[in-house]
Amino acid sequence: MKMRQPHIVPLASQSLEVLRQIHPLTRRGNYVSPSARKGGKPLSDDGVRTAPRSSGYTNAQIMPHGFRTMARTLLDEAIF
Repeated sequence: MKMRQPHIVPLASQSLEVLRQIHPLTRRGNYVSPSARKGGKPLSDDGVRTAPRSSGYTNAQIMPHGFRTMARTLLDEAIF
């Protein structure tokens, strides 16, 4: 909701298909990325930042934006 009005975001058919495919995994809640600690809430920005640290990485080694960049590179290489 934006300004108390529904916020409609058009999605590509490929995006909708991915959401349909993962629906069996996420159908218990309203979010694709739910919070592990706060039931019924979305994953917070802080959760995205702390996930690499809980996996043993330091902030100097990798940041959340680094995951997006790495995924983009891997997808480019896989497609072409």
